[in-house]
Amino acid sequence: MKLDLFAKSIRCLFCGTLSLLWCVSVPLGATLLPNRQGVLQQRIIRYSEIIQSETQWLSETALSNGAIAFRPITNGETYINPYFSCYTILALLNGNPSAERIVLCQNAIDWHFSHLNSQVLGGVQLAATIFDYTAVVKDGVVVSEHTDQTQDSTDSYSAAFILVLDAFAKTKNGASYLIAHRQEFSDVLSVMLATLSNDGLTFAKPDYKIAYLMDNCEVLYALKAAERLLKEIYLPDTSLSAWQKAALEQDLARAVSAQKIIAHALESTLWNAGGGYYAPYLSSSQAASFDPEVFYADAVSQLCPIIYGVISPQSARAKEIYQTFCAHWDWETLSHVNDGDTSYYWGMIAYCAALMGDSSRLDRFLKHYQNEIIPTHDMPIFNSDAAWVVLACQQALRDCKEELSQISRFHMPT
Repeated sequence: MKLDLFAKSIRCLFCGTLSLLWCVSVPLGATLLPNRQGVLQQRIIRYSEIIQSETQWLSETALSNGAIAFRPITNGETYINPYFSCYTILALLNGNPSAERIVLCQNAIDWHFSHLNSQVLGGVQLAATIFDYTAVVKDGVVVSEHTDQTQDSTDSYSAAFILVLDAFAKTKNGASYLIAHRQEFSDVLSVMLATLSNDGLTFAKPDYKIAYLMDNCEVLYALKAAERLLKEIYLPDTSLSAWQKAALEQDLARAVSAQKIIAHALESTLWNAGGGYYAPYLSSSQAASFDPEVFYADAVSQLCPIIYGVISPQSARAKEIYQTFCAHWDWETLSHVNDGDTSYYWGMIAYCAALMGDSSRLDRFLKHYQNEIIPTHDMPIFNSDAAWVVLACQQALRDCKEELSQISRFHMPT
């Protein structure tokens, strides 16, 4: 019996996080394994239900002209924010999208390409940027569009679109579609880097010289996607002329160089090692102060280095940042919205929780989401917020399936 238990303990050394299940007596291990499997299976059901519900709702935001509306609409006026639309597309492309969903996303990308600005306006607006729009819809058909020629930013709008192109490249015929829009890709990349300052960070837009932590984490992530697209899609294109290839090689060099510049600035300029936080923004070369009791932009922006891969979720810094945020904000109960600290749910927090493996808080949030939001989809839920919830569920679903696979792989019956 002692030898048998010793053998079980030795096997545990090779079973990672599952070791505790076999380092105990056989009856206890036999009880814990099925219990853990049951928990994972219940989570898989919950995550799958939310993914199905919310991707259907997000699909209904698609307008007749291809644009993605703020919320589903049949009649009336609706807001089109290209940045929010990009995250809607990302959620719809994630996982294993149907052919119909891919077509919906391509139509949305077509709309985005067709609305890129073709000229400099007033000496400030950059070419290949995109504005926010309003559309009038009658019986499900867009009858007019209008823009006030404004947008929240140029760096993050461009970054989000590059992330969309990277995701679409993985679909059937995605590569050929992107090759047909090679010049637009280069133009959007140029816009994203056009506001890169001497501080090593991108300003929100040319006439708003604030460098945000959120935006720059996103830009860094998009630069990695741009590098991937250039290496895997654009440069291998055998139809390129010599000058076209040279231009793309220059794009690649810029993307690689900018990654190093921004990553260094995030660490050396925005990260405050003594305080254990990132400055939420930089203005006139001065890092802003940080107050964890201010939800936006201070507190929630701290999660962006985790969300966009600036730091690993497994790192000590990520764990400390996440725990500090959770100590100040009971986001999983929707208190940040119910108490009036913010107008929106900020589904990206749920995505961060999924990355951090915080299934306890994530599940509490999702239960509130299922009970209070999904039944009616009333405001303040909107496309991008729901999209982040989908992305969170997809990440958590993959993790659950992987853990179940490990249990099946390493479980050795007695």
